[in-house]
Amino acid sequence: MSADLKRAVKDFRGARRIAVVGASRDPSKYGYKVFYHLERAGHEVYAINPNCSGIGSHPCYDDFDELPVTVDAAIFITPPPATLKQVGAALEHGIDLLWVQPGAADDAVLERVREAGARLVHGRCALVTI
Repeated sequence: MSADLKRAVKDFRGARRIAVVGASRDPSKYGYKVFYHLERAGHEVYAINPNCSGIGSHPCYDDFDELPVTVDAAIFITPPPATLKQVGAALEHGIDLLWVQPGAADDAVLERVREAGARLVHGRCALVTI
């Protein structure tokens, strides 16, 4: 693991508020598992999914504009085209600590994050790494 990746993972573990983009109410989906894994790890989590009204007692938000707080980090569990759009929105909101789950990134996503100079974890599953 490179020094930059180690630092980004450490920063992510230390993030207080995390947006989970692609959070799901379906317990068999990674969006559900990651959401609750982060919550159990002590993070304050916020679900972003325009196709979901809520996950358990947690509301789902359509996008970063609707979040009631500023988050420290965001994790993406979405198809690459949706990830690219939501990464852009996260960066516009000043969120520069991003975790892109395996399968959620393509070259355009990675290039967008690198161009912005954001801290990035990708190619690693949060369920295993955090």
